[in-house]
Amino acid sequence: MPLALGACLTVLAAGALFFLNRLCAAISLALGGALLLLFWLYTRKRYRRLGELNNYLSLVCAGNYELEIADNTEGELSVLKNNLYKVIALLKSSNEALARDKVYLADALADISHQLKTPLT
Repeated sequence: MPLALGACLTVLAAGALFFLNRLCAAISLALGGALLLLFWLYTRKRYRRLGELNNYLSLVCAGNYELEIADNTEGELSVLKNNLYKVIALLKSSNEALARDKVYLADALADISHQLKTPLT
């Protein structure tokens, strides 16, 4: 939507300037086109990085907690990626603690069961 709006405004400005000065119209059209191209490239890069973060979350939901943040840069998406990494590390440690507790509980139940069976025999 913003790209289409920018293209329309660029064409309208170039059309209005065409009646005043053709050189100004050409310059306006060229600069507007260059700015629209830069906006499109930046937006495409941003959506690609958002897609990567979405893939990271999909992998975490599948149980893969071995994610790296080696490509750390400046910006709000990097802050989001760092916070996701912190949450992933917290989930990983919580899952490891739950697995240890499950093994401890199973061992305790087996020991109790053995202690109850021993006097009966």
